Amino acid sequence: MQLRDWLSTVMILEPPRVRSRTEALGVILERLGTEGRIDPSLIPELQEALLRREELGPTGIGEGVAVPHAAHPRLSRSVGVLAVSRIGLDFETFDRRPVDIIILILSPTTAEGDEERAKLLDRVLRQVRLPATRLRLRRAVDEGALRDLIGEFD
Repeated sequence: MQLRDWLSTVMILEPPRVRSRTEALGVILERLGTEGRIDPSLIPELQEALLRREELGPTGIGEGVAVPHAAHPRLSRSVGVLAVSRIGLDFETFDRRPVDIIILILSPTTAEGDEERAKLLDRVLRQVRLPATRLRLRRAVDEGALRDLIGEFD
């Protein structure tokens, strides 16, 4: 699977609607529901699963990047989102830096879902570990520019 197919949802998170981790996760899930990538009835359960995962340990990996993730038995396929925040959000990262690049991963609770999530996570992390990639993502002027950047990763 190409990254541009898997990360077909890209978002610019703007204040005042999105000022916190919880608000960001809610807005991202709403968008996935609106686009038909997840069943909208799952949004409360998925948000709860994502927040429970955050309680286990921060998904902020440093350098302004967070990779919130969760699995759910009613998901039929893995779903990914790339979101960029214009203000930076508190994801309780190890380096205590605000997060402005969010890569959300949702997957089924199956062996195949676990394997796909691991592969996609590896591919995405290889890209966002590069300072030039992070800079380009932060400078993207709109969602179209974010999509173009993802296309370059494949």
